[in-house]
Amino acid sequence: MTLWLGWLVLLATAALLLYRLGDPPESYRQPGDGPTYVHDECYQAFTAHRYALGDPKAWNPWAKREDMAAITTGDMTQWTTYEWVHPPTAKLIMAGFIRVLGFSPVSFRLGSVVFGILTLFVLWRLATRMRGPAFGLLALVLLAADGMWFVFSRIAMNDIYITGCVAVAMYAVFRFWTEAERRPAWLVVSGAVFSLGITMKWNAAPIFLGMAILTLGRLVHDRVKGLCRGRALTVLVAAWVAGYVLAPPLLYILSYIPYFVAGHSLSDLAGLKNQIWYYHRSLKAGHSQSSPWWQWPLMTQPVWLFVHYAREHARVIYALGNPLLWWLFLPSIAYVAFRYVRRREPADGLILCGFLGVWLPWAFVGRVAFIQYLLPGVPFGALAVATLLQDAAALTGRWRARVVGTYAVLCVVAFAHFYPILSAWPVSPKTLAGRRWFWIDKWRGH
Repeated sequence: MTLWLGWLVLLATAALLLYRLGDPPESYRQPGDGPTYVHDECYQAFTAHRYALGDPKAWNPWAKREDMAAITTGDMTQWTTYEWVHPPTAKLIMAGFIRVLGFSPVSFRLGSVVFGILTLFVLWRLATRMRGPAFGLLALVLLAADGMWFVFSRIAMNDIYITGCVAVAMYAVFRFWTEAERRPAWLVVSGAVFSLGITMKWNAAPIFLGMAILTLGRLVHDRVKGLCRGRALTVLVAAWVAGYVLAPPLLYILSYIPYFVAGHSLSDLAGLKNQIWYYHRSLKAGHSQSSPWWQWPLMTQPVWLFVHYAREHARVIYALGNPLLWWLFLPSIAYVAFRYVRRREPADGLILCGFLGVWLPWAFVGRVAFIQYLLPGVPFGALAVATLLQDAAALTGRWRARVVGTYAVLCVVAFAHFYPILSAWPVSPKTLAGRRWFWIDKWRGH
């Protein structure tokens, strides 16, 4: 029964992600305007389209608007520019959908839907493996009811792509760590998928490095304790080297094959990497919706991604997590840390690594940052909340199912409540100006 309910939640959520995927509608375009982009789609989806067209200037940090217009102006707005400040794999996936389906909001957002569903499915299977089917279903519902995950699974930005990669890689780490027979394939998969995430956004690098150290430490531990030796240990070490040493540079270079096809060399790529590093290191500009890393779990500053006012209605896409979920992240992580110290369960350790490995490195980054940078940690925050809830419910005896079920239903109700401003549903400007969705005054600023 739990399995069927899980599939029902997964399929219903996938249908909701696809519903009205093309909104905001193209009718908002003014004569001569390009497509209706949402937030950074004007950089990432635009560049993906230029990849699909084979535009060689799409890789050039110094390209000008006249270079863009020389190819076509049909995909341009006043904000569009080539996006080269992140590695290209997410944009290449978008470009693949564009080549097959044509250039439209649906086509360049479909990759995000795929990675959003992948994240949801992997979290479900990971949670089930951790603590059983009921726990898996609870974690699945919690993530499916999160507004931040939902929004970024429907727009063409690379955040959900890296989230999917981190989820899959951590699942592979958990399989390697907990199975009685250590399978080298899980080491290769985890390292390679982390590496794939780095080819989408460098944000995957800190958690990749952390898990590289931990998995290598596990191999050393097993050798010292005599749990693994001889040929079996040699194979595992070779798998670790393949996944965590060879895969990162190999996949990174392979992701730039279109760059080389456009006539660039390895030395050009090195220069481009220096430009990317310089951009992120020197970016000091402020932003009205930026927020420091420590505020993200508190959700004090969500992000307006799209706002359009018409005479009778308004449409909004607002990157807002589910408050009932996010406001429990820090208490739940603290509880899981306490639980791990007492029980040393691998599941608790993985949850802590997944959430803190995404979140805490931002404490050392000086550039402007936004709440969505926590997105790859949200699945692990959901696992932490599910852990706290399951243990708390166990204290209630025969009321256990009701406690868990009530919280899960409340999260779904909260998601439904915020759905209009997560999905560009037409809403009344008067309602938008009220307290219905903006519980905190700072949420309103844009």
